Amino acid sequence: MFLRERATQAEYFDSPGRTLEELRSHYAELNQLNRLTGSDLPFRKWLPGLAGPVACPSLRILDVGAGDGFLARRLTAWAAARGWSWEFTTLDHCPQTARLATAGRHVIGSATRLPFDDGSFDVVTAMSMTHHLDGPGEVVAHFREAARVARLGFLACDLHRNAALWAGLWAGLFWVSPAFRQDALLSVRRGWRVGEWQELARLAGLDGARTWKFHGTRVVLSWSKTG
Repeated sequence: MFLRERATQAEYFDSPGRTLEELRSHYAELNQLNRLTGSDLPFRKWLPGLAGPVACPSLRILDVGAGDGFLARRLTAWAAARGWSWEFTTLDHCPQTARLATAGRHVIGSATRLPFDDGSFDVVTAMSMTHHLDGPGEVVAHFREAARVARLGFLACDLHRNAALWAGLWAGLFWVSPAFRQDALLSVRRGWRVGEWQELARLAGLDGARTWKFHGTRVVLSWSKTG
């Protein structure tokens, strides 16, 4: 059955030979798509509740797999409009992103082996990056590391693997480059389902983690250190 199993084919976006200009162009298209689809909405909706009313006005946040820092920029501005001060550290494995990131402190590193001490951040976030990992083992390591460096909790969101989303992108992404369109469709095929994330969170030791489907297009995971 179509999309029953995750695709393992690597995306062009993840190839190590991309030039800075290719990356810049890719992120321009990706950020436009993220704005159109409200990719940051799950974080605006659930991050304040995860942090709690006492901590929420002043948070130290690590965004994993941050690319050029889109989520950090969006959430920093959104929080500031509410009188909150959210300080971001962004992390990505690609060295070229250091020349593109424009929000907070940017660190080059691996999502499966974070270069930070336990409890270094109040909250850890990850947006649409987990499908770039090679397989379940790396996702378990990513979840476990996120929980380790988080003082309060972890909130992740990624593409939900389903035919409706794939078909919508196939029909709607007529305005992007062919390479981006191909990667976007492959991203859905590499995406996750609620039950899969729930099991991987269990294997990572994230007791009490909740996973659910959001707007039919995304799978969300929320874990609080206090349960």
